[in-house]
Amino acid sequence: GEAAAASLARRDAVIRQAHQEYEAAQARIEAEVTPVACALRSAQARAEAAHQECLLVSTELQRHMSQPDPHRFVCGFEDVLRTVGKRMENAAHTPSLPAMSCVQHTLTKLVHQ
Repeated sequence: GEAAAASLARRDAVIRQAHQEYEAAQARIEAEVTPVACALRSAQARAEAAHQECLLVSTELQRHMSQPDPHRFVCGFEDVLRTVGKRMENAAHTPSLPAMSCVQHTLTKLVHQ
């Protein structure tokens, strides 16, 4: 009986140790993953904000593209560009590359019409 009891005690100790190691590993993984996950969420939010920015800018540019009067077109266009600049400055994030390239793309389309 004593051998069996000792064997059970050893088995329990091994299980306890394995469980502790597992929990320690889980804590380490969480400590490493959490900041990465937060950074990723933050980057996604910034990307989404930049995307919304693009849509607004594109919509404004599209609206001006249908302006038949050349003089008003140019004035309106300058307003849009000023607005874009302001929005980019006001945005908490650095002007995002997607937003910039989207604006650039729209401008290029305009120029080549």
